[in-house]
Amino acid sequence: MKKVNSSVMPIELENQERTILILDQDVELLKKLGKEIVNSYPSYQVLACDNDVDFQDELINQRVSIFIIEINKSSSDKDLDLIRSIRSNPLYNKTALMVMATREVLEVHSRFLETMTVELVPKAIRLPFFMGILQSCINRENTVEIETIELLTGDMLFKEGDSPEKIY
Repeated sequence: MKKVNSSVMPIELENQERTILILDQDVELLKKLGKEIVNSYPSYQVLACDNDVDFQDELINQRVSIFIIEINKSSSDKDLDLIRSIRSNPLYNKTALMVMATREVLEVHSRFLETMTVELVPKAIRLPFFMGILQSCINRENTVEIETIELLTGDMLFKEGDSPEKIY
């Protein structure tokens, strides 16, 4: 296959429910973030969970557009396993994922997080900084990469059973 043209363009996802799923043990922060996100992005619903069980339930029941996950020092192994499972799921391996943690936790797990393609947010952040990173994730969610390819006689574009990662 020969790639002829590639570009990125915004798309409108009208009539499609968009969900931001947040996991953080700080209930007051969840309320603050949820209120700000809903006010700034009314086309998104915000589901905020303060425990892994509720988060996993919502993950099963919702199609998530953006994940926001806190890595807590006391449960970091479990939190990292959750991030790993999200990234290994074909449905979510390219979904925007923001990780919040203290600087200490981010430094300890920086190598792992780099491999997971996440946006890192220090826990002691100011709301405008957080919202700026969220805006970047929303912009990325609302774009689609267009690739034009040239096929030669006998080349196969896709076959039955291929992962549905592209639209043809």
